[in-house]
Amino acid sequence: MTVSDPSLGLVAEGQIYREGIKALLREHFPLILEAEHADDVARWSVEPDLIVIDAADGGDDCVHTALTNRFRNVRIVYMLRHASHDHAVALIRHGAHGVLGPDLTPEVLVLYLRLVLAGQTAIPEFALSFNPAEHQLPRILGDDVEIPITVRERQILEELANGRGNKSIARMLGISEQTVKFYVKSVMRKLKVTNRTQAAIWALSHVAHAASHDLAAGMAPQDDEHDSAHALEPVPNPVTH
Repeated sequence: MTVSDPSLGLVAEGQIYREGIKALLREHFPLILEAEHADDVARWSVEPDLIVIDAADGGDDCVHTALTNRFRNVRIVYMLRHASHDHAVALIRHGAHGVLGPDLTPEVLVLYLRLVLAGQTAIPEFALSFNPAEHQLPRILGDDVEIPITVRERQILEELANGRGNKSIARMLGISEQTVKFYVKSVMRKLKVTNRTQAAIWALSHVAHAASHDLAAGMAPQDDEHDSAHALEPVPNPVTH
């Protein structure tokens, strides 16, 4: 099992619910262990990289303690079936590495799990009044401030959200891989995010809305100086490497 193929543990009552989650995640997590209750994870022969728990029935503090006692390095995410601010905050205080609300699309679900695997803490929008910094936890992006995104940056963000790498984006847009790297770094600075996964999550919730707003207003989005047919390609600042 490689870093690119992380293993997943799934703890949830109800086989139908588990089968649905497995169907969504099987492509991204080739090894999925499952259990109906936290006590059943003793049957797992390996330690998963990430455990996703159905937080439908309470008792989360006991579940979390049992799992962290057995698996010292695992990251734990809870899935809520209802958007409860208090429940989400309680789970983060118990030590959860992520809490996911009930209205995520499959694409956003996968991106949030990748974010957690990358060492971040995922907090649903309805619980953003909780400040993780006060509890020595890393913040995630949840900012709805309008950010000026150029045409090329929007294209790059859309492809990041589609899961494409730099080479694939370069071929699709007919530009060099070096140019793609430049735009990725540039847009990450604008969004104040630290990795591609965070930028992709932002794109899923903002880029489509921004595009439709521009069309409705009859305005063309801001363009890039570097996108003219004969413009020199930008060179990344070596300090940012």
